[in-house]
Amino acid sequence: HTHTHTLTNLLTHSLICSHTRHLCHRYSNTLILMVFISDRLLKLEERGAMISYLDHTLKAIYLFVKSHFEKFVNNARLNILERKPPRGGKCGVLPSILMFKEFADRAESVISASDRKLELDKAYLTLIGAVFSNIENIPREQYKTPHDVIKFENYHRILDILSRLKIACLENSRDEAKKRYRDHRRHYVVRCLGRPLEKLSTFFEGIESLISSGMKPDVVGYRLEYSKTELRKCIKEYPGKEVKKGLEKLYRRVERDVTEELGLLQVVWGSMQEAFIEQLRHFKTLMDQCYPGSNITLEFSIEDVLEYFGSISQSR
Repeated sequence: HTHTHTLTNLLTHSLICSHTRHLCHRYSNTLILMVFISDRLLKLEERGAMISYLDHTLKAIYLFVKSHFEKFVNNARLNILERKPPRGGKCGVLPSILMFKEFADRAESVISASDRKLELDKAYLTLIGAVFSNIENIPREQYKTPHDVIKFENYHRILDILSRLKIACLENSRDEAKKRYRDHRRHYVVRCLGRPLEKLSTFFEGIESLISSGMKPDVVGYRLEYSKTELRKCIKEYPGKEVKKGLEKLYRRVERDVTEELGLLQVVWGSMQEAFIEQLRHFKTLMDQCYPGSNITLEFSIEDVLEYFGSISQSR
């Protein structure tokens, strides 16, 4: 009788696993099964005991489904880590991000907030960690897109996805994506903008060096190389018309680098404007300190610069 009972259990378990494996061909089915069975098991635990053969069978199915789901998540993690975009041209959104989005959208479509399960949260954390690693490990030399652009575009896309999903366990990941997006965008702006008024930048760096070594700002102008005459010579090399030409060239470079479909071109251009104006204000502060009452100004104003940036973006 014992052997017959054991054999029956084995055959039943084999049959159940076969049917369950067929159901679990899609991971959305796996999620539904996990939620349904775990809810049933939780209610049984609250009552204090497993009371029927069906309950024991459900537990076996749950363990099988959970193992199947964990294998799927691990395979998805490896695929995300190894996935690379096609070489050449603009990089754009990485395939790993699209894989994560597909997983999350499908999972959220079958799991309600009240059914949130530890297994799914663990899967989200595993996969988002793999996405972050994939973004960080994109080879620099394989793509025309600058490395900082690849990173800020993709962290922005992840930020957009996580902000829409509003999943509690991914809030820290969303905040980290936001930070990395802003950091890499700022790095790109600084490197791309560079020193658009090269000679003026060099002139004022020399003044800052003297001040930091102890010289009082209002006596800097008595040094021959930093006299009012030399400053005016530098300023004359940057009439508004030439500055605008330089900015037009800069815009074309940004246009080449940034993927327009992601809607970040104007965001980056706005950051360029802020950084450029910040440089001008710094120059003005130094002129006020070192050449008080001289009425020396650049040949263009901040209002002019705002007009240059606006007209350039509107004309493209």
